Amino acid sequence: MDQTGAGHPPEEYEDDLVGEVVEDQDPNVRHDAIPTAYHEAPLTAPELLAVFSDAIDTLRSNDNEGVLRSIVGPAVVWDPVEVVKVGHRRRKELVISLDDATWERRALLWTVALRLLDNLV
Repeated sequence: MDQTGAGHPPEEYEDDLVGEVVEDQDPNVRHDAIPTAYHEAPLTAPELLAVFSDAIDTLRSNDNEGVLRSIVGPAVVWDPVEVVKVGHRRRKELVISLDDATWERRALLWTVALRLLDNLV
């Protein structure tokens, strides 16, 4: 019969180890478990996936700022910087740049992609 160094069967040792890990980590968990997101592809028909991919590729590869903006609507104003408190005591701050040059086109393309998905599904 297989045994660990302490003379316990492997199953018992694994159960003890799992219990120790759970007990050790339990004080760090301050919320109930979150259910896993539903992650089935919304476009199951190959034709719809091709239409979506072609439309997004066209919008991404061309200079279509005007087209993207006309689909999305008026510009949204946001703070150019977001400060996130980090660290064990939340005393340190991480500054994240959200400048228009970097994020506006991405936000436009994301919004257009969601609207396109909404119309295809």
